[in-house]
Amino acid sequence: MSERLWVVNASPIISLANIEHAHLLPDSCDRMIIPRAVEQEILNGFDDDLAKHWISTIGQQWVRDTGSVTPLVAAWDLGAGESAVLSWSYHHTEYQAVVDDLAARKCAKAFGIGLCGTIGVIVIAKKIGIIPNVKFLLNRLIDVDFRIDDRLYLVALQLADETA
Repeated sequence: MSERLWVVNASPIISLANIEHAHLLPDSCDRMIIPRAVEQEILNGFDDDLAKHWISTIGQQWVRDTGSVTPLVAAWDLGAGESAVLSWSYHHTEYQAVVDDLAARKCAKAFGIGLCGTIGVIVIAKKIGIIPNVKFLLNRLIDVDFRIDDRLYLVALQLADETA
């Protein structure tokens, strides 16, 4: 089995921190990078104490300067965090981009960048035995206003061998 290498954007960190499961990010992969631009978005741009606390304490060990944004990615006019994540993945093809933003996902697909999102992280965590139940965490995400399409909700349950 190949290694799971992730470069993570702000949304998955914030969403998982809001349900007190940010630990699923490092626990579900072999190596993780959080671009400094993502750290700054969380610290400066979001009013979210749980994510701010996580990124400034536990998350610090994965924060790194990922360099400048690739002009091809910059042309998509994404946020600083998404651009840093996708630029890293573009140049380090072994890394999957962990993003939820639709425009960032479209950009990643256009460049053949591997993708995962918050829901994918949860499904992987179940498959590797970190959590016993996906449905519970999906419902917690919904409770904190994370939008999950009904079809995606059902697909996630199927992938996790759970029923609706």
